[in-house]
Parts: sequence; C-alpha cells; structure tokens
Amino acid sequence: MAIAVTSRGYQYLASGSSGNITFSAFQPAQNSLLLITVEAYDGIPNDIISSVSCDASWSVSTWTQLFRVPLGYGSDPVQEVWGAIVTGASPASAAVTVVQSGYHGKLESEIYEVTGVNVSGGTASSCIGVSVTDTFTDADAAAKSMTLSSFASASNGTFLNVFALYNANNITFEAGWTGGTERGSAAFARLRSGWIDSEDTSVTFTTAQWYASAIAFEIKAGGGAASIVPQAMANYRMRAA
Repeated sequence: MAIAVTSRGYQYLASGSSGNITFSAFQPAQNSLLLITVEAYDGIPNDIISSVSCDASWSVSTWTQLFRVPLGYGSDPVQEVWGAIVTGASPASAAVTVVQSGYHGKLESEIYEVTGVNVSGGTASSCIGVSVTDTFTDADAAAKSMTLSSFASASNGTFLNVFALYNANNITFEAGWTGGTERGSAAFARLRSGWIDSEDTSVTFTTAQWYASAIAFEIKAGGGAASIVPQAMANYRMRAA
C-alpha cells in the first residue's frame, strides 16, 4: 500500500504572539499518521510546542517530537516535526489545538495526515525509518542534496521538510515529488514539505542561496493496524523522543 499525504491545515502566528495554534476541523482516517511541521523565526531554548488537544474519538497515541533542527544563525531559527497515530475506530470531525511554549518571532505550522502507513508499532516514531537532517548557509549552492541509508522497503515513502530564511517561492523539489504549498513571509522565513510514495535515498531540492535547514525521512508503508491501547483522554502531553 502506497502512502498518501494530505495537508489538513496551516496556521501563522505573528511575532511575539503567545496564543495557541488551532487547525480547522477535519476528520482523519483510523490508523493514519498525523505530522505537525513547525518553525519559529526566532529560536527558543525549549521546544516550540508544549502540548496538543485532539478530539477523544481520535484516540491518538502520545504526541512525539520526531525531529528538532536549530538553524545556527542569528537568533537561531528552529524547525520541528511532531507526530501521532489516530487509533479511534470512528474519528469525528474536529479541530486540533497546539499550545506553543512561549515567545517566538513569526511561527508557521502545518498539519498533515498520512494514510497507507504501517502503524503496527503503536507510536509515531515506529512509523519512521531512516532519516537525515542538515543545515545550509549562504555559501552553499541553490541546489542542495541529502543522502539517506537504504530503506527497509523500496515501497516505503520519503518525506522532506524544508525551512528557509527570506526569499519567497524559492523551495522546489525534484521531478516525481509532490510539493505542498510554500508557506511564510518573504521578509522572514519559508516552510515547505514534499513527499514521494517510494524510496529516495538521494534527496535533492533547491532554495535561494541563504540559510536553510532540512529534514528527510522514511515513512513505513503497509497499512498495519496499531497494536496499542490508547489513552481515553482528548488532551495529550507531548514528550520528546
């Protein structure tokens, strides 16, 4: 079974905002993998996200920080990817609220639903195979590449999240990839995800010649059901992997 990725919402918080991120209501499929991508233009020492609230009918596994990559520039912008599995038999259509941990400068966040995933491991981390993260400076060429180890199966999918400073509409992916909408402000930062429903161990993409970070990882395909007993509560405290 091939993976399929759908954006379920995008939210932006202006500089210094302390409010929560609320994604509009949607109805996820049972045994889908939810991924939240998020970047903060002004990095913060603690995690960007502190907790998430979902509808109880979703019976999500514990939300897990899958990746965190500081950019190492200026006020140290940072990007993170978080994940959880929907195990409820009949998930209702509902909003998702993300509590961010404190001050930031211009925060972008998007939530994705991934179906066709082998969730038999019972956690978001178990859905992820090999991965690689990297950072780039203005000395690097516009075309960038990242190399992953061999996947457990060539039919597993590849997901890429790119966070780039400045320069609107400059994040592009290689042929055969599906690219999500590029998000953010041309004056500050851009966020874009891309994916392909097969193994790609030599991931290439382009950004303008400026600072950027990227996260590429394998998503295990197969559609195996989660073998966990979910917590009967709607609000799950996040923990780092």
